[in-house]
Amino acid sequence: MRITKFIPFLFSMLIATSACAPVAKSGSDFSTIASTEKLGSFPNDPLDPAGGHTPSTNQIFCSALSLANIKWPTAIGAGSWSSYFALALNLTGSYEGHQGWQNIGNNLDNQGLSLGLMQQNLGQGTLQPLLIQLFQQDHASLLKNFSNADYSSLRRMLEDWQNEPILVKPLSAQRALASEELFPDSGSFNSVDGIDSDLFKKAATTQSIKPSVQWAINNLYSNKNFIPRWKKSLQDTAMSAAYRTIQVESATKMFVKAKDYVNFFKFKQLRSILFLYDVVVQNGGFDKDNQRAYANWLLKNPSAPEYNRLLFLRDILVERLIENKSSYANDVHARKTSIILGSGTVHGSTRNYPKEYCYDPIRSL
Repeated sequence: MRITKFIPFLFSMLIATSACAPVAKSGSDFSTIASTEKLGSFPNDPLDPAGGHTPSTNQIFCSALSLANIKWPTAIGAGSWSSYFALALNLTGSYEGHQGWQNIGNNLDNQGLSLGLMQQNLGQGTLQPLLIQLFQQDHASLLKNFSNADYSSLRRMLEDWQNEPILVKPLSAQRALASEELFPDSGSFNSVDGIDSDLFKKAATTQSIKPSVQWAINNLYSNKNFIPRWKKSLQDTAMSAAYRTIQVESATKMFVKAKDYVNFFKFKQLRSILFLYDVVVQNGGFDKDNQRAYANWLLKNPSAPEYNRLLFLRDILVERLIENKSSYANDVHARKTSIILGSGTVHGSTRNYPKEYCYDPIRSL
């Protein structure tokens, strides 16, 4: 579902490239910058090789996602921030599937069911709270999309998961966002590096999750394929304005954390918020060791342009993955590099984000 709509959002954009004076790392298909390196000069930014580019002030952004009737949380920020958030949702969400809000996945990865733009799932306990919220906020759409029997079955599974009945009454659409440490202790992200992690809701205990996954196996599939009526009901639900708003709310905390990183690193370009949002979604964020490595490098390279600072952040993130023997290092390197550069090959597909989403990657935030 990649129908392009031109939306007059208040908007700005960015991109980035490969490494400076690379140091090869064993077991990977790429090179990274040594964390102690002092650079005498910096490679040119491929998006602005002469250093004289005037960023576009065009406020048009084309979205592959339907943004109609979504209520944007005030925590995102005023002005153009809702546009930056919408672009980040488009870009990072595109790695999860080709159906946008209606992305859906079966039990192939033993998660029971994955649904929505960011593929929240039953196996990590990230989908259940969103569906419960939908029951509370838009009960009518569920009754319309599911048969009585399927509706009851879904509701029982969710009530078993939370160990209490679902109270079908409206809740406040805006939630207070709990504060979270920007640079937690080293090792904090070992369990989420490379697997998209929904930080808005912590996963429940394994004991409560297993029945949810088993429910999906028992009810949603025939010979491991979706039963058509269930697939249609779930995708129709995912596309409703209420559930799209809930998906946006679930991503808001991650975007706010990415904004905090932008402020901490003193970044000014749109590609930086896109890069940092993807870091938070896919890898959780940066830890204290990453912060120290960046600070030490910046002391030796105080005049490093934003492009090169982004590359260094990419590399310390990838080095963290390699040290933890993560199999996701190559994927993370390719994905982050493509966001910095605006183009590249990710998951076997050649991408050109400014062309896909009509933005200027180095426009000022």
